[in-house]
Amino acid sequence: TNDRDLYLIGTENEVFKIEDNLFKWNSSDLYNKIKIGKKYKITTTGIRSNFFSSYRNINSIEEVEE
Repeated sequence: TNDRDLYLIGTENEVFKIEDNLFKWNSSDLYNKIKIGKKYKITTTGIRSNFFSSYRNINSIEEVEE
């Protein structure tokens, strides 16, 4: 809605979001880097709150060699 990109990423332990904000405009590019079965080191901001339905926002993704 409102021409914004929002992606939800589910892991075994937590759900994260990838969303554009005032300081980051590459959410589509970050989402496109994620491949099923790969492992990643991520940098996030924000907090996870079930009560407010908020998720930590992924700001960077780096593939980790297994």
